[in-house]
Amino acid sequence: MKYVTRLFATLLFIFIIIVSTRVNAFAMNTGFTTEEASEQTINNIINKTPISILTEEPAKKTIDHFDVNQYGMIAIVQSVPDIKTICVYTKSGEFKYAYRFKCDGSVGVEWDDNTLMIYLVRESVAFTVNSNGEIEHIVGIANTIENNSYWNHSVFANKRVIYNTEYRLNNDRGIFNLFASSYTQLVVTENNGEESIIYDVNSSQIVKDIATFILIVILIFIAIYYIRKEFIKLKQ
Repeated sequence: MKYVTRLFATLLFIFIIIVSTRVNAFAMNTGFTTEEASEQTINNIINKTPISILTEEPAKKTIDHFDVNQYGMIAIVQSVPDIKTICVYTKSGEFKYAYRFKCDGSVGVEWDDNTLMIYLVRESVAFTVNSNGEIEHIVGIANTIENNSYWNHSVFANKRVIYNTEYRLNNDRGIFNLFASSYTQLVVTENNGEESIIYDVNSSQIVKDIATFILIVILIFIAIYYIRKEFIKLKQ
């Protein structure tokens, strides 16, 4: 009887340890309703999303999304076609470090104290990264109405207010603002109304916008020329 009791107690202890480990592994303080990610999803994310840690500031790009924690640390998501870079800055705009990885879909970020949570929209997962660039604590993001609202109104919001200090994404690109899908400036407004721009790629982006516009106009004229030329041939 003592042997059975001891065996039961041992098995119960092991079960508690396993359950506790699983809960801790998937604990993440996020505004999303989360669920346990499948083993296949976890393996796919780990194997297909190698993350590089950058200690030198990369070339600044337009801002897709951002978040700020209570210490004024700012995470900025910027992208080129299938590469995402998440740069971390201080409140004064000093670069600290960055994560870079391949990703085809949109990426969001959210701070949990000093821990940065990274959200992959297409895969509907959230994960954290340790100081070695290794992915850990992967959870799934449930497909719910509440979560859809959280994506749009929180993760993808263009304004944050931390201790009466406002952080706002902004564009100052004139008519090109109408076609903008990302932002060129991060503006900080203190509670006394003092305003400063701590991240700014507005000038360089306007040059790119103008170049793109000119290229499109040229292509349109070329297309019109050849269409007109073919039309004249058909009339002869």
